[in-house]
Amino acid sequence: MPDKIAWTDRRMRPWLIAGLLGGHAQAAVMGIVGFLILDRLGLRADPAAGAGPTGLVLMAGAAATLLAQWGIIPFFRMGPRTSCLWGMGMAALGTAMLSVADDIHSIALGMILASLGFGMFRPGFTSGPRWR
Repeated sequence: MPDKIAWTDRRMRPWLIAGLLGGHAQAAVMGIVGFLILDRLGLRADPAAGAGPTGLVLMAGAAATLLAQWGIIPFFRMGPRTSCLWGMGMAALGTAMLSVADDIHSIALGMILASLGFGMFRPGFTSGPRWR
């Protein structure tokens, strides 16, 4: 059994900061994507019409997350640090794409890239402090 590490241990600081920032970034993206779809597609007056496109975008993001966790990480044998770094980069790219997307296809692609990144980041962060 590995030794227990205290929250205050300096080796934990980078992982805690990464988890705090990455978790907040993922929560922000997931919290606003539905409103982004309504606004960018001009569906604010009829939110019921936005349910289909929002479901499509969220489903594509969920599939990308599973692809990252079941496919990409095991295939490339990514360790926690590599998974976190590549995940953060991919999530940043997808989030940047979401910020300028103006149609359903570019919104879905931005969400796919962001979710692929978060799907690599989260397992890397979760296992990172335990990795030796």
